[in-house]
Amino acid sequence: MRLRKNEERRLLRGHPWVFANEVESSLREHAPGDVVDVVDWRGRPVGRGTVNPHALIAVRLFSTAPAPPAGPDPETLARRLAEADALRRAALRPLPPAYRLAHGEADFLPGLVVDRYGDVLAVQALTAGMDRRLEAVADALMALLSPRAVVARNDAPMRALEGLPASVRVMRGSLAGPVALEEALAPGRDPLRLEVDVLAGQKTGAFLDQRANLAAALPLVEGASVLDLCCYDGSWSLAAARAGARSCLGLDSSQEALQRAAATAAHNGLGDRCRFQREDLFDGLRRLRQEGERFQVVFLDPPAFVKRRARLAEGIKGYITANRRAMELLEPGGWLVTSSCSHHLDRANFRDMLRTAAFQARRTLRWLELRGARADHPVLAAAPETEYLKCAIAQVL
Repeated sequence: MRLRKNEERRLLRGHPWVFANEVESSLREHAPGDVVDVVDWRGRPVGRGTVNPHALIAVRLFSTAPAPPAGPDPETLARRLAEADALRRAALRPLPPAYRLAHGEADFLPGLVVDRYGDVLAVQALTAGMDRRLEAVADALMALLSPRAVVARNDAPMRALEGLPASVRVMRGSLAGPVALEEALAPGRDPLRLEVDVLAGQKTGAFLDQRANLAAALPLVEGASVLDLCCYDGSWSLAAARAGARSCLGLDSSQEALQRAAATAAHNGLGDRCRFQREDLFDGLRRLRQEGERFQVVFLDPPAFVKRRARLAEGIKGYITANRRAMELLEPGGWLVTSSCSHHLDRANFRDMLRTAAFQARRTLRWLELRGARADHPVLAAAPETEYLKCAIAQVL
């Protein structure tokens, strides 16, 4: 596959994506998932990857020159999965029961996500190339970790961009219900007994990228009243209650997730301090302000408001509104722990958004930390798209 003139520069610096408008030769010659060797306009090697002629990202590179060409053959997949697992075992000590084992391009496994929940693995193939090789991935995971089950969670919206259908199935072993785990979400306190719905929960069952940010925020919650916005299954509320928060109110739009949160709170003896309510984010913020409610800590982890770069300005307005209203609910000197998982909203825009929200709320913002995802969600330096999560821990005066 030949590139247009000078389109190889970004790729040779390590970026793993070839866009359709960068390709000189015909994409129609290839079927989705085929392996292609990419060359520059002079015919010099650039890299090897898998192609999808129907997608904006036409090729996902597995290797770039001058490294030897490496394709998604079973041996390469098995080796890179083993390397990814070794990285987690080195970076996460002690190794938690739930972590991301493979993080796509950042682990040189473009289009593949693997999350581990105890003895169950959830895999997502987000590209046509990886979808065609998912059986080889499952075989490699069985050989590497001998899990009780490997579940294909191929229901992510990103698959539609690759022309792939949505499906969920148990590929290896058996799984009949949620996975029970004990996880120390509040360091130094008793572990929480959790249940993860690998078959139907959001993402692959849980939001693992925020675990380190949660631990960093917990020293602020002892004796505090906490508001947990977009709480999903209540992990932030549960951890805050375990860490000594006086009360936790969690709001989310998913009744199923809230029922699971309430059941988990009761199961852990935290039902008297954790309350969960179904409500839209903006409706809930508006109601709480009208009722004169105030909190000492607010957690805000909304869904991605910017899913396309063309909608960046509109998405920023949504983030500003949500954060302004969250700040208005905080007592003076209270703490805001706020996040964005939109990779189109970079760190500079994230900081500017928070400054604007504070100005509109007529509050002074002083942040302690600006953080990213946990170490099991590494960032590929040459691909800023892999640095998607921003989390600010800030005081609101």
